[in-house]
Amino acid sequence: MFAFGQSGFRQMFRISTRLLFFIILVCLFPIGYGFIIPHYGSFTLWMLFAVVFFFFTFVNVIYQKKFSLDKTDKIVLALLFLSPIVENYLSRDVKAAFIEMLPLFLVFFLPYYFSKYFIKTGKDLDKVFLGLTLVAILSSLTAIGEYVAQRSFYADFIPSLVMDPNDVYNNSSMVYYRAGSIRVAGSFSQPIFLGEFLLLVALFNVLLLDNDFYRFKGRLFAYFQVSLALIGSLLSQSRTAIIAFIFCVICYYMVSRKRMKYLLGGLFLVLATYIMSVTYFGDISNTIVTFSLGEEAKLGTLNYRTVIIGRVVSDFLNNINYSGELSSHFRDLIYSNKVDLINGFANKAILDGVLTAIIYLFLWLVIFTRNVRRVKRNSFNRIFFFIFSYLFIIDNVTLITYQCEVIFYILVGLQFNRFVENQGYLVAENSYRSEVSELMLQTGQRGLL
Repeated sequence: MFAFGQSGFRQMFRISTRLLFFIILVCLFPIGYGFIIPHYGSFTLWMLFAVVFFFFTFVNVIYQKKFSLDKTDKIVLALLFLSPIVENYLSRDVKAAFIEMLPLFLVFFLPYYFSKYFIKTGKDLDKVFLGLTLVAILSSLTAIGEYVAQRSFYADFIPSLVMDPNDVYNNSSMVYYRAGSIRVAGSFSQPIFLGEFLLLVALFNVLLLDNDFYRFKGRLFAYFQVSLALIGSLLSQSRTAIIAFIFCVICYYMVSRKRMKYLLGGLFLVLATYIMSVTYFGDISNTIVTFSLGEEAKLGTLNYRTVIIGRVVSDFLNNINYSGELSSHFRDLIYSNKVDLINGFANKAILDGVLTAIIYLFLWLVIFTRNVRRVKRNSFNRIFFFIFSYLFIIDNVTLITYQCEVIFYILVGLQFNRFVENQGYLVAENSYRSEVSELMLQTGQRGLL
């Protein structure tokens, strides 16, 4: 809790604190929640949170002439805004361009910008990951509750905030089933996105635990989140996220200096949690396997994904899309034939245009190139390498979208944060502990006086 007074208010309004609350609120409220503004349209709660926490500070940064962009910032801006600019330039519709670009600026760019330039201490980083861990725990508990109740938690959650009652997908009120078993989604619109997020945070905590970041209470908190995430991912039946998580954990321990016992201990925790989950929540694993191998799995197998990606690439090469505006050909391909865009790069190419897809690929190239060069500098750079490896796998088999896309841009900002990159999270935290010790010493001296 924050103390009252000037220092308390300064602490409350630190960028790291705002990022903490922004992450929690975005992950708790579906994207379909918000307001309808006359002459504009849908203004989501996510946009409102970004305005409250970041927008006015961003304006102040520009007013004080402290705003600047480096190469990475320009890549992110081009990735976000190139498609709506080109598309609406061709149609000469300035209002449509503004309406399309505003949520991208508020929800994606501002969190990226502030995580990159305003996270400057170990305590700041601690708050960001605290926000991720807290909301991951709440999302896991929501998922368990949905499975027990056999209905969506958000079906009746604050109906006055629902912009379109018929949009059950974005309102997260849809109930998903696979082979007769319910798949929970929480506030993430689709079960697979929930599983992606839970195991992303779990992977962070596993790697931070391995590097002895947490003190005793923090370790218990992290173990609790990881255990709940394993249960929640199982209930969401997110096969890609589960496989990517296990793969990254195994690879991390294989290349780290730790002994094999840590790897075996981690795998034991994963297997034990999944076994307990199956025992208490039904034979979900059998449902996943049956769906993956059975006839009704044609919409979920790896072969299905390979065929669809091949078809998208083939059709795209014959009908190259530069602007991101869907032609009648692609509308027929996607909607009439019910083709899923189950690859991040294919999704960018079809919906946003080939130029945006190239920029997106270039961003990934910059991320991994920069990370590989600095992976030996400190533990945190190594952790980030495996975090982005997990996200890369996810984006190539499914999609990074909705809440996961917001978190992606925040992590990109942290990846290119000079403080994080040069000193590392663990070094920063040690520095923070020294600051606390010094502050306690000064406080004690005042007491003696």
